[in-house]
Amino acid sequence: MTSVPFYRSWNDSAFRQNAIARAVHATRDAAFKLAGVCAALLAAAGFLARGPETIPPSQTPASAVAPVAWLEIARPTPVYVLAAPQMTHESFTYQARRHAPGGGREDTLTFGDFSNPRIFLRLAVYRHGAEKPVEDAPLFVEMARRAAPLGLSIVHASFEPDQPTRFGALEMAALTLSAGPLERQSKRENCRGFRLVQMASGVTIAGLACAGADQTLGATDMACLVNRLDLVSPGDDRALRIFFAGSPRNPTACGSDPASQPAPKITKRGHRG
Repeated sequence: MTSVPFYRSWNDSAFRQNAIARAVHATRDAAFKLAGVCAALLAAAGFLARGPETIPPSQTPASAVAPVAWLEIARPTPVYVLAAPQMTHESFTYQARRHAPGGGREDTLTFGDFSNPRIFLRLAVYRHGAEKPVEDAPLFVEMARRAAPLGLSIVHASFEPDQPTRFGALEMAALTLSAGPLERQSKRENCRGFRLVQMASGVTIAGLACAGADQTLGATDMACLVNRLDLVSPGDDRALRIFFAGSPRNPTACGSDPASQPAPKITKRGHRG
């Protein structure tokens, strides 16, 4: 075999390129092996945490998809009525929604409009279902939650003693509410937030109210309005009938007996007839 001097082989371009390529491959393989050894050592020592796993959409757990809890009832049959003389000439809407998994129902009676300087009242009656109702939220949180869908915010809140009603103790807070963007907000100061929770009977009564420009709306006035709430069509809900039957009206508490006042006629669309 004939040997070729190194200097003559290195001067050959083909030989030189082949030698450089082999050296590059050898260096790269050595680097990969070194990196693998280092990673194994770090993992064994607990320095490398396992990265998050991506779950394909088809394998996403059902619990990760939150169902729509509340569904609006398109044409609700009114269950409650509020026979209040001061509300007779105000615009009125009746809305209701149902908790899809639990079956609870919330009916909302709205009198007037916040943007109007006249009296405004939004009263909701929540008939608890199998779902777990929120019973320990602070009153301020409850009022803020009810104000938000109306585009309202609470500017000031002053909590007051509970007021007795025929349904039980009514939590009360004097509020200043505002609506609209910050640069042109409209405020109403003589407002109140209220809540009454009867877990044993499965009923929550809560809402917001504001007095008209030439009116006052004290804590006792708010309690009187709640006292005028009554059933109009409870259906087969026997427990709800018992709850209202066991809460007799007090004619002397609010001046005149609400039963003597004509109840507003309500259409199936939820508007005053």
